[in-house]
Amino acid sequence: MAETNNFFEESNGMAVGILGDPRTRYIALTALGLLIAIAQVLLGNMISIAKVSPDFVLVFCVWLSIVEGQIIGMSSGFVMGCIYDIVTGDILGTNALAKTIASFIAGYFHNTNLTRITLTTMRFVVMVTLCSVVHNFIYFFFYIRPTEISFWAFFLQYGVGTTLYTALVALVPVLMRSRRD
Repeated sequence: MAETNNFFEESNGMAVGILGDPRTRYIALTALGLLIAIAQVLLGNMISIAKVSPDFVLVFCVWLSIVEGQIIGMSSGFVMGCIYDIVTGDILGTNALAKTIASFIAGYFHNTNLTRITLTTMRFVVMVTLCSVVHNFIYFFFYIRPTEISFWAFFLQYGVGTTLYTALVALVPVLMRSRRD
């Protein structure tokens, strides 16, 4: 196997290089996920526009589903969704359910032969956008109270805005990676 320091460079379907050992890779991915969740909580409100902020955790869950597969993506979506629900005081399980289903959908795009192409092209942004629409539909379905505002008005105001903002965030690593290649 060729030695590299990029952990989604693959050879025979397995990541190689500095994170080639599965235990080391999963520990690093867990630490990265926790850092992203902390960044979501700390930076989410600071970079929000009209009370709409991007979902960094969802981008990570989609990325993880594409790189590691559907089961690992769904597991991380559930765990990170639960942690996010607890930390933010949301209704317990709404983020967990939404992120699990979004990761399930993203997992269908897992292909070890096409991982690098998927992550460095607009395919990744399209996948994040699709998963974000599904995530926001599920999340906001449970989030709103029927007497406050209609679901569709709320979804159009916040769901579409969050989806577009999240897709914009997903575009940043794609552009950074494509400039390096």
